[in-house]
Amino acid sequence: DSELGDQDVQSFPFTITCLVTDFSPAISVSLSNTDCDSLADLTISVSQDAGEVDMLSALYTSNVGSFDISNMNVGDVIGSALLSANSGSNTFNAELTVTTVVSSNEVVITSTDINTGLVLGSFTILNLNPGISISATTVPDGNNFTSGNSSTITFMNVFINPGQSSLVFTTTLDSELGDQDVQSFPFTITCLLPGCTDPLAFNYDATANTDD
Repeated sequence: DSELGDQDVQSFPFTITCLVTDFSPAISVSLSNTDCDSLADLTISVSQDAGEVDMLSALYTSNVGSFDISNMNVGDVIGSALLSANSGSNTFNAELTVTTVVSSNEVVITSTDINTGLVLGSFTILNLNPGISISATTVPDGNNFTSGNSSTITFMNVFINPGQSSLVFTTTLDSELGDQDVQSFPFTITCLLPGCTDPLAFNYDATANTDD
């Protein structure tokens, strides 16, 4: 209102929305075999739909088993990775290379694009005695939401299955907005009985008289 009786009325509209923070990564863990005390390929796949909250960090652990770290040296290629971003518009084929041997129970691994030599990230693998852990932190991209991403990482012939037991992998993923996703993947590790690996080990004579 003015001193002379004038009046001015205006409106300023705002739309108030609730932010939905969907964080539901799809995860799978697989082994190339479940034979006790043998080397196996360990594959971990993670994917997110467009619009989900970005991942901040990932931790993968097991209750038993170990990595063959004692036979790893700097420069060894111990696996591969297939990565995609922007709903698949950007894809990368990478090698997993040992870059630092911290101790007999810990190494640092670098993921490097095989076409460009670009370092895509690094993570640490550790023998917990018993069990293992794999830890990784994502590279910030300036926002908190993904347009869709996926990664499949295979550690080739370097995971040592435990003796006969129940092997459980647990995945713990944290988002940039404080969400957490925890999943478990159980495996039954078995030991083959001596002589059962070869069907010809049994000399069965179908013509024999069982009364003799």
